[in-house]
Amino acid sequence: MKKRILALIVVIMFFMITPVHAQEINHFYANSDENAKVEDVIHADSAIAGNIVDIIGNIDGIGFIAGNDVKVNGTLEYGFIAGNSINVNGKLNKSIYAAGNQITFSKDANVERDIFAAGDTIILNGKLNRDINVFANKIIIEENAVINGNVKLNTNDVTVKDDAVIKGTLEYNENAKNSISDKATIQKITTYNIQNDNSIDTTELLFSIVNMLVTFLVIAIILPKTISKTEKIYYNKKPSNYVKNTLLGFLILICVPIICLLLVTSSIGKSIGLILAVIFVIALYLSFIYSGYVLGKLLLTKLLKFNTNKYVIGLVGITVLNLLILIPVIGSIISLIAITFGLTTIWNLCIFEDEIENKKENDVIEAKVEEKKKPVSKKSTKSAPKKNTKK
Repeated sequence: MKKRILALIVVIMFFMITPVHAQEINHFYANSDENAKVEDVIHADSAIAGNIVDIIGNIDGIGFIAGNDVKVNGTLEYGFIAGNSINVNGKLNKSIYAAGNQITFSKDANVERDIFAAGDTIILNGKLNRDINVFANKIIIEENAVINGNVKLNTNDVTVKDDAVIKGTLEYNENAKNSISDKATIQKITTYNIQNDNSIDTTELLFSIVNMLVTFLVIAIILPKTISKTEKIYYNKKPSNYVKNTLLGFLILICVPIICLLLVTSSIGKSIGLILAVIFVIALYLSFIYSGYVLGKLLLTKLLKFNTNKYVIGLVGITVLNLLILIPVIGSIISLIAITFGLTTIWNLCIFEDEIENKKENDVIEAKVEEKKKPVSKKSTKSAPKKNTKK
C-alpha cells in the first residue's frame, strides 16, 4: 500500500514539474493588459500594450509594443517599441525602431539589422550587426558592445568605454561632450556640424513615426470602435467626398482658433476657450494619424487589393504619410491636406453615432407612417343567422 502511495506521489510530482509547452499562434495577436506577458510562439504580426510588457516568447512578424516598462527577452522579427523604460535582452532577427526615456541594449542583446532609437538615455551593448542611428541626450556604448556597422549619433553627451568594438564609422555632432576610451576599437571617428547639415535627420523622422504609430496602437486597442467607424464613414465614398471633407477641415482649421481667441479674451468664456484650445491641439496631432489610416486603407485595400488587419494598414499609411511630407514644397501641401482631412474625420467620428441613431429613428417613423397608409385588409365575415327566439 505504501509503495502504491509513493508511486502515486511520484506520478503527481512528474506532471507538476513537466514544463508547459508554449502555444503556437498562426493569426494576428493583440493583447492589452496591466501586465502583458507573451510566452507563446506567434507566427504573425502582434500588437501588445500595457503598464509592464514582457516578451518571453517568439514573435515571427512585426511587433508593435507600447508600455511603461518594456522588456524583450525573447525573439522578434521586427520591433516597433515605445515606452518609458525599454530593455532589450533578446534577439531581433531584423531591425528595431524604439522611442522612450531610457533604452538599454544589454550584453545579451542580438540585433541582426539596423537600430533606430530616440530617447533621453540610450545604452548600447551586446552584438549589434548593422548600422545604428540614435538621437538622445546621453549615449553610452558599453565595453562589451560589438557593432559591425556604422554609428551615427545626435547627442549632447557620448561615452565609449574600454574594449568596445565599432567596425564601421562613429559619427557624432561636433558640439557633443565626448568621452571616448583609447582602448576602444573604432575603425573611424568623424564629427558633423548640425547647423550646416541639410540632410534628413533619420532619428527625428523615426521619433515622429514611432510616436504616431504608438498613439495609433493605443487608439486601436483601447478605442477600436473609432477605427471601425472611420472605415464605415469612408466606405465606398466618391473622390468628391474626400474633397468636401478636406474643404470642411480647412474651415475648421480657420474658425476654431478664432473662436478660441474670442472666448479667451472675453470675461465669461475664458476657461471654455482654454479647454477648447487644448482639445483643438490634440485634434491637430490626431488628424495625422486618422489621415494616415485612411491613406493606408486606400493604398492597401483599394489600390493594391490587399486584405490585411488594421494594424498593418495604420503602419503603412502613417509611414507613407510621414515620408510624403518630406518632399520639398509638395510636402507642405500634403501636410495641410492631412491636417484638414483629419480634422473632418475626427468631427465625423463625433457625430457619426448620432447620425446612425437619428437615421434609425427616422426609419422607424417612416415605417410607422407607411404602415398607417396601407389599406386595412377586410376579411369577409358573414354574420351567423339569428335564431328566432319567438314562438
